[in-house]
Amino acid sequence: MEFRCQVEIEGVGRVDFLVDGWLIVEVNGYQFHSSREDWRKDMARLNAAQLLGYGTLSYAPEQVWNNPGHVMAEIRTMLMRGRGIGHVRGHILLDHTQACRGVAA
Repeated sequence: MEFRCQVEIEGVGRVDFLVDGWLIVEVNGYQFHSSREDWRKDMARLNAAQLLGYGTLSYAPEQVWNNPGHVMAEIRTMLMRGRGIGHVRGHILLDHTQACRGVAA
């Protein structure tokens, strides 16, 4: 399982994690996603990602902190299901993977 952090994807923007090149995992805290406008932007970004062929999962920070095993189980389930129809069509513009040390697979 390959985790890449803070990856910029054309047509989507920066995502928190990109797993195995096709699964986007977002951790959306209330501090930066609390307004109605932020919420709409987040939905539009995830929809754009799905239209480009990416799978998406989204979590609150508390879900990751309090139940990391469940989060990892959901990620593994998505990866086992595979990409589904088609291939990813978005282009990675910027990859900040070096900032993602210590993420356990």
